[in-house]
Amino acid sequence: MPVQEEEHEQVGFILPPEPSSEALLAVATETGERERADLESAHMPSAAQAPALCAAPAPDTAELLHDTLRPIRDREPRETIIQLPSEEADPLSSTVFPAGGVEAGYDSTTPFVTTGVTTPPRVTRSRHGSLHEPPTARDAEALKALARLRVLSYDQLRRRYYAGHPSIVGRRMQKLAKDGWVVLFMDRLTDGGPFYVFPTVKTLRWARKEFLRDEASPHRTLIETMFPNAVSTLYTPEPRTAPTFLRHHELTNDVAETLERSEALGLEWLSTWPRPFPHAYHRLALPQPDLVFVARVNGARQLFFGELDHNSNESIAHFKDRKANRAVSLAYSGFLPELTGYESFLTLVVVADTKDPLGRIGKLVEAAKSAHAADLLAFTVAPWLHKNPTGRIWFSRGRTPKSASLDSSTHELSRFEDFVRSDEAPLTHLFTTLETTHLGAPKELTN
Repeated sequence: MPVQEEEHEQVGFILPPEPSSEALLAVATETGERERADLESAHMPSAAQAPALCAAPAPDTAELLHDTLRPIRDREPRETIIQLPSEEADPLSSTVFPAGGVEAGYDSTTPFVTTGVTTPPRVTRSRHGSLHEPPTARDAEALKALARLRVLSYDQLRRRYYAGHPSIVGRRMQKLAKDGWVVLFMDRLTDGGPFYVFPTVKTLRWARKEFLRDEASPHRTLIETMFPNAVSTLYTPEPRTAPTFLRHHELTNDVAETLERSEALGLEWLSTWPRPFPHAYHRLALPQPDLVFVARVNGARQLFFGELDHNSNESIAHFKDRKANRAVSLAYSGFLPELTGYESFLTLVVVADTKDPLGRIGKLVEAAKSAHAADLLAFTVAPWLHKNPTGRIWFSRGRTPKSASLDSSTHELSRFEDFVRSDEAPLTHLFTTLETTHLGAPKELTN
């Protein structure tokens, strides 16, 4: 038999029954109709006022805002920067168009102010609507330098472009970093910096267009060769790292700054981008100098490669193979005009941060001689270069130091004008050297 459940007596408070949904709906409807009627009576004109309102013009927005704002309908249309639909997507290509959407103003269908769905771009620039251009002319020059020199410290930027209080450099670089032009990096091996600035792909693309703007530029071939390789080798160090190349590149840029400040040299192009040339060209391994520049010597443009021998961190064998031998191969290959637009070049080696700099130069000169490249390379020490870049500071054509003295007057040295002559190319002496050592004529080596 089924078990019957026991009935329990209800204990506690008994609440009144809840109102039905129909009753709640009726109350809400009655309240809504009463509020709507009050609203219409406040805003809708009476029968006597209707003809006058219809004949009068639409009220000015400023009247609705109690004369506290300029009439919105009289403002210029908002602008925004969008990509041209017909052009290929390019972060550096932008055009100013009126913003889409409903503009804020007076709506004739209702006596209320309607708010536009678009807002103006929140960008402050000296040239309105030019996101593909740097904010100021000084910033533009700094970005061009970064594109040529790969990395600059805050101190180098201050000396070059932002003279004055050191905080100016920090503020400008933070602004450029926010806009995607640069990447900031702090060397954490030392307390509190220093800060370094690297260019982005956006900067390299913009700078390349600026450098190639002149169709008749004599450096056009050289720039076209170097910059695609620069984009492919673009690298910025990760945070909290200590890249080993940073100090070497900073010293290289110090040498570049010294050369640029020399009015006698008349530099027309200079770059310290690492590995500026393709690794190989028609199976010919190319030299990868630390510095490439064009200067006017004896009234003629001359192409120079530069090497910074920092702290003797390169073995003599490596120097002979990667610097001397490759210089000779490129000189006789016939590919130099295709790559650079110049018929000849000279490599300058600067020795820095070495206990015995002149002893180091002696070893490098002997390596160059053994590679038959003595007339393609010239050597000096960093203090001499920074003091007088156009003076007699170069060991050229196989000359070696006579002593360990850093007094330049005790050595047989040359100037730029001595080993780059207007009436003969630098390679003439190299041809003579090779012929006297019975290695064959230049034509035979080219084959």
